Amino acid sequence: AHWSKAPDFKYMNINAWSGDVVKSIVYRIPLRKRRCLVPANCYYEWIQMPGGRKVPHVVYFADQRLFSMAGVWDEWVDRERGIIYQTFSILTTKACKRLRKFTKTMPVIISPSRRRRFLRTDLPLQQVTAMLRPMETDRINLYPVSKDINDLNLDHRGLVEPVGQRLFKEYSYTQKVYLKLEGMGSAKDNPDRSPVIKKML
Repeated sequence: AHWSKAPDFKYMNINAWSGDVVKSIVYRIPLRKRRCLVPANCYYEWIQMPGGRKVPHVVYFADQRLFSMAGVWDEWVDRERGIIYQTFSILTTKACKRLRKFTKTMPVIISPSRRRRFLRTDLPLQQVTAMLRPMETDRINLYPVSKDINDLNLDHRGLVEPVGQRLFKEYSYTQKVYLKLEGMGSAKDNPDRSPVIKKML
């Protein structure tokens, strides 16, 4: 925190519960004046399986590569060495209906149409807190990944590749459009004139 006497790691939280940040002295200024967006194409969630074992999963949106998580940032200045430490926290909220049976929380997702508004430093606090709600969507999905994700020394593509089935089925729809010309036959003669539905998983 900017007011700390030293870069104390106990104030450096990667996640901050949105219900607490309004009242917390640590986040009082960042929430009002130092909001940010954290871009990502997925995030990890550890889901408790029958028997108590927790399995890491990748959570993502099926129809878009990037999404924006709500965050706050702060900085601490080491005046003796002239170093500025900048940190951020991702704001979390209760899980949406689609994820609720797997986890209790999720990041606050800011929709594309609200990104600029969320970053406005003159936005009243009441309007800021109104945006810290779970995004209700059926586009969110998740799949299990290797337990190697627990090893902080590893960093490779395999850490985001699925090792099991997606928890929700996904389908892709390909619309085929044809010109209707005189003398070129009917739909019976050309079965490809119908939309094609391809099952992904």
